Amino acid sequence: MSTRVFISYGRTDSRHIAGRLRDRLADAFGDENVFFDVDSVEFGVDFREVIRSTLATVDVVVAVIGTNFDAVRLARANDYVRLELAEAMAQGKLVIPVLVDDARMPAAEELPIELESLSYLNAAPLRPDPDFRRDATRLIESLVRALGPRATLSKRAPLLRAQVESGSTWDDPSDERLYELLRDIERGREQFLVVDRTVDPSGQTYAQAIRSDGQWLLERRDGSADQHYSATFDDLSAIHAALKAWAFELPGWQNAAPWERTSPDG
Repeated sequence: MSTRVFISYGRTDSRHIAGRLRDRLADAFGDENVFFDVDSVEFGVDFREVIRSTLATVDVVVAVIGTNFDAVRLARANDYVRLELAEAMAQGKLVIPVLVDDARMPAAEELPIELESLSYLNAAPLRPDPDFRRDATRLIESLVRALGPRATLSKRAPLLRAQVESGSTWDDPSDERLYELLRDIERGREQFLVVDRTVDPSGQTYAQAIRSDGQWLLERRDGSADQHYSATFDDLSAIHAALKAWAFELPGWQNAAPWERTSPDG
């Protein structure tokens, strides 16, 4: 059964960043498993019942807290955010507050009584670029750890899945570049520069990935030596491990993949 995520956010003050977060969560858990803008309901339908029934199907609620998340708006009984979070807490859902736009967590006395416990939850920061991707990845990692066996990652998230399963947190900007390289491969872009290869300051080192018969063929060229190697992999997470070892010359990187020497024309 797939992990299902509900995003609660203020439509007037955090729509843009909530939309970007929605895309990252969809990458991790699948488009069909992320609920966003649930207030788009048919005329004549009680939106409270829509919120209630939708929340009953999810595993976690991500509460995006912007600068307009305050006592004035939450005092309105029909405010969507208030209704969503109150219902989530009434159902005992895992709620993860996410702070954006330099917002702060409200104090208990600033919240309606049914939301007071929200103020005691540890919040995750979600900063703008260049920190957005790193913060979003940490949020997903935390969510997966909190859900434990209930957490299931999408097949579209091979790198994230490998990251979570290994228990590692990749904070180095170069790791972010490798993530982008894998996404390029996944989207069908075959040839790319491996810009972090330290032995090739000339920038001529490249790798190429081709998918055939359910496997990936990764070819690499080691810079000025013009040495060509290739290896086959079953999935993108294995390609990432090989690229990471090669790009950063990690100990034993030559044996981190079944590399075979090929001719320069091969």
